Amino acid sequence: LYKLLCAPKYISLDIEDIYRFFDNSAISIIAFGYSNDSNRIISSFDNALKSPAFTSHKIGDIDKIICEFQCSSQHQLGTDDVECIHEIMKQRINEKTSFIWHASFNEELNEKIKVIIFANINKH
Repeated sequence: LYKLLCAPKYISLDIEDIYRFFDNSAISIIAFGYSNDSNRIISSFDNALKSPAFTSHKIGDIDKIICEFQCSSQHQLGTDDVECIHEIMKQRINEKTSFIWHASFNEELNEKIKVIIFANINKH
């Protein structure tokens, strides 16, 4: 959580985003995915969804998602990557799901990208 709030980013969240994310949450899931193929955003997201945490909770059941996309400063997110993020939002996420994303640098990744999915299911 500290890194989510305080680590240097080039597309950031604010404290209100974090508060709304955790407000009224019953179940929280964290999953990680990596990729360095030509479709790195979609692949890293799909790899994160293969986490055991998502075996009992499908992506369509999630109320709130924060995705952190990490890349190296030498291989930054480009417009094609941002279009892929929007494709995920439109095609894979329930339209009632609150979806927030941001990006940060991680020089250890080189050409890879890492996604961290923070997913919450609200108390109903």
